[in-house]
Formats: sequence, C-alpha cells, structure tokens
Amino acid sequence: PLALAALRGGLRAYIGDRVWEKAYEAGKELISLLARELGGSRVVKEIRGKGLMIGVDLRVNPLNVIKCLQDRGVLATRAGSTVVRFLPPYMITKEDSEVIVSSLVGCVGGV
Repeated sequence: PLALAALRGGLRAYIGDRVWEKAYEAGKELISLLARELGGSRVVKEIRGKGLMIGVDLRVNPLNVIKCLQDRGVLATRAGSTVVRFLPPYMITKEDSEVIVSSLVGCVGGV
C-alpha cells in the first residue's frame, strides 16, 4: 500500500506538471542553441535529439571533448564511437543550456 501510494503521487506530479512537454520544449531549445553555435564547425558532423536526449556527432574521437566538458562541470557521456551524449534533467533552465553550449563550443574549439 505504501509503495502504491508513492507511485500514485509520482504519477500525479508527472501528469500534473506535464513533464514530457517541458522536456520536449527544453530539448528543442537546447538543440537550437547547439545548432546555432556549432552548425558551421568542421568538427561537428550532426546535432540530433529527442526531448532531452541529445547527441552531438563529431568527426573526431569524443573522449577529449567529454573530459574537457567534465573539467568545466558539464556531465556528458559517449554514445557509440563519435557521439557526445547529453541527458540533462527536465527542469533544465535556459542558463543551464547556455552553459552546456558555451562549454561545448570551448571544448570543440580546442580539438
């Protein structure tokens, strides 16, 4: 009973806050910022995503870029052999998105 009550409360909050819509809009905004700042980069092959699951496909090994991002306080992981993956929380702010983008621009520029 207690576990079900907790689940019910979590679902009510998820539905009431319309989390999926917020994630979709925040992801769209972050992808747009990334495309604007990195679209012309010779190192970036493609920027793609769905909601807040975002991947930046690079023409270089992403490990140095990921290490650089971590040094700047931005959490990113590798997906496949050339993709830097971001999985930010759904409550990401515009300022957080700008930090991700500016950090990635700086890290990609150093490659």
